[in-house]
Amino acid sequence: MDKAIEAIKKEFSTWEGCELHAIKYTSDDCSSKENIKYVNELDEEKDFTQAIIFVSDFHSPKEAIGAWEEDKKYEDWNWILARTDGGEWQLLTWGY
Repeated sequence: MDKAIEAIKKEFSTWEGCELHAIKYTSDDCSSKENIKYVNELDEEKDFTQAIIFVSDFHSPKEAIGAWEEDKKYEDWNWILARTDGGEWQLLTWGY
């Protein structure tokens, strides 16, 4: 899970002016057959065998930048990652 969190933090670090407050693991149920099917639809070139979902809380910049509402607390922002058997976690999608 640490490697998955590193991938999330790497992406988040590119979000100018946003402040990360928390990253939380959802549950072991995220590697369900339904979620494995979903992540394989997101990247059809891979054969993912595991999925993992985190949620995060963060604060947007005080002045609106890009898609963010200004000075807003975002809660339970989803991060979906997957990996092939024994592979590295790949960040596939994020958002509400």
